[in-house]
Amino acid sequence: MLRSSLATLANNGHRYEIGVVAQDNFIHHTAVIGKNVSIGNDVVINAFVVIDDGARIGDRVEIGHHVSVGPHTRIGSGTVILPHATIRERIRIGRNVTINSGAIIGSDGFGFANNSGINHKIPQVGTVEIEDNVWIGSNVTIDRATIGATRVKRGARIDNLVQIGHNVEVGEETVIRPQAGIAGSTIIGSESYVGDKAGIIGHIEVGNNVTIHPFSGITKGLNDGQSVMGAPARPFEMEKSIQVLVQDLPEMLRELQQLRRQLADKENANKQTSDKQ
Repeated sequence: MLRSSLATLANNGHRYEIGVVAQDNFIHHTAVIGKNVSIGNDVVINAFVVIDDGARIGDRVEIGHHVSVGPHTRIGSGTVILPHATIRERIRIGRNVTINSGAIIGSDGFGFANNSGINHKIPQVGTVEIEDNVWIGSNVTIDRATIGATRVKRGARIDNLVQIGHNVEVGEETVIRPQAGIAGSTIIGSESYVGDKAGIIGHIEVGNNVTIHPFSGITKGLNDGQSVMGAPARPFEMEKSIQVLVQDLPEMLRELQQLRRQLADKENANKQTSDKQ
């Protein structure tokens, strides 16, 4: 970041149509600031940032180069947005949030309706709400709601390359590991854990303190405190037992084939003895 306690508004002769600009800010002269933008105290806005009309930037916010902030978006105090992130229109971001490079907050939800063999786009007119103290990794995508809001609640931690569909709710202090995918309108409770590359279908509810182990496929709702693994997911201890059995299957097959041969040999011997009699 280009934070400097000595630099005030570094407009280098450029004229910004800003509604409110506090003192002790650094705004790079290549930044593009829209109309009626409110910028708080001690803010850093780096090179080639675009902040669209009506946006509100809180105190001590740091915005990395090439970040785009859409119209009427609100960013709370102490938030850090790293280079090349995109924050779309009408998004609400709380205080002390970290958004890493390449993340896209508020892209259109994947909503289509098929009519006579043609997929028609369903307008996604909702928003995304990120509460305080959330950490969002690189290249995370959080889709805006069809209506209402996609919500990531206080203290959640979302690792790199996670896809969160429209109208999803991620509970407080929940951790989501890399490459997990959560389909639309699913609710995940607080203090839960979603492992690497887990997939969760839409329109289900996952309770509080749930553990979803890596590579799991969640096809139905989960109650508070459950620990599941596998695809489709089963209770953790059951799935462990199944995986042990699966490893033993080749040896079990060899033993079964040997028993079948022995049985066939015995039946043939008995038949030959019967024929002689």
